[in-house]
Amino acid sequence: MTGKWLFYLSSDTGYNAKNNSLQRVRTDGKRNRLVESNINFITSVNKLIFYSKNGGGLYKINANNSKKKIKLCDDRIGDIYIKRSWIYYNNLNDNDNAYKIRMNGKRRQIVE
Repeated sequence: MTGKWLFYLSSDTGYNAKNNSLQRVRTDGKRNRLVESNINFITSVNKLIFYSKNGGGLYKINANNSKKKIKLCDDRIGDIYIKRSWIYYNNLNDNDNAYKIRMNGKRRQIVE
């Protein structure tokens, strides 16, 4: 939950399904809407929502303006961990190697 909005994954067949969709609803239950479909995972830090699409790509949106999505990279993302201004993740396109990237999408690099 970020401010007056709640973001969640919706699926007919469970959390690990390939047809998950990212939804947004106000905390009063009004204005439920689809933000993005084909989602692998979501996580949030402050008022930023980060999500990965099943076919690849790491994105971020601001909770107050979920219509404006920013693509951070094209990698297929496995596990994710956010610390300070870095996003750490397993890159499924590169033998599951650990990578990191800034929250603004810059300085993408393999973790040694």
